[in-house]
Amino acid sequence: MDSELKFVEGQPFYYQIGEVTTITPWWRPTHDRIYKFLTQEEVVEILQKYVDVQIIGNCLWDFDITWDLDLRLILPPYNEELNPPDWNSIEDDINKLNNLALNEWRILPDIGVTPNKHTLPSRKSILERFESGSTEIKVDEFWIAKIAYTRKVVGDQSVDYDIRNSNRYYTESLTDRYLTRYFPNYHAKKIVDKILNSKNDYLESAISLDRFLEMSEEEFIKFQNA
Repeated sequence: MDSELKFVEGQPFYYQIGEVTTITPWWRPTHDRIYKFLTQEEVVEILQKYVDVQIIGNCLWDFDITWDLDLRLILPPYNEELNPPDWNSIEDDINKLNNLALNEWRILPDIGVTPNKHTLPSRKSILERFESGSTEIKVDEFWIAKIAYTRKVVGDQSVDYDIRNSNRYYTESLTDRYLTRYFPNYHAKKIVDKILNSKNDYLESAISLDRFLEMSEEEFIKFQNA
C-alpha cells in the first residue's frame, strides 16, 4: 500500500490501520529505532505472550530501501475447538503495537499472527518445481491473521485496502472488529525472484527477536548479507 501513495512534505497526512490512527508520517526503519521499539516496556509485555517473534521480509533483504517492519507473532499451541486463542485480546495486542510503532517511533509495522514460523523455499526446490512444470510456489504457512483494514490519506488523495474484499485469499473474520485470518496460496513473483537471485541457496527468511536483540548493528548487517 505504501508504494501506491507517497507522502509529500507539507501535505496533510492520515493513516489508519484497524482502530489505530496517526497523522505522523513514518520514516524508514533503522536498527536503532527497531531495537528501542522492541525493547520498550509496553512492547516487551505484549511480545512475551507469544512463543516466538520473528522479523521477516525486506528488513532482511532490502533494509536500505524498505519502509516497514514485518513482524510475525507465533502463537502458543492451542486447540481450535477446545481452547481457541482469545482473538479479541490478540487484536488488542496488535493495536497497542501499531499505536506505539506509528505514534512514538515513526515505524510502519506489518504484524501477522500465526501458529507457524515463517519459512521460505530454497532456490533448489523452486527450480525443481519449475522443471516439473509448476509455475507457482506454495506458501508454507497455513494461515496468517492480520488487521484487515487500512486507509492512507495524503493531501486530497486516499487509498483504502481491506483484505476481506480481496480476490486473492480466502478469509475468516476472527473478531467483530478487524482481525481477520487469511489463507495464503502462492508466493508473489517478487519473492520467488528474490530467492532465485540470491547468492545462497537459502535466503534468510526470518530472524527471531531474541537473536536480533543480541546483535549489534554491524552484526545485523552481516546477517542480512549472509
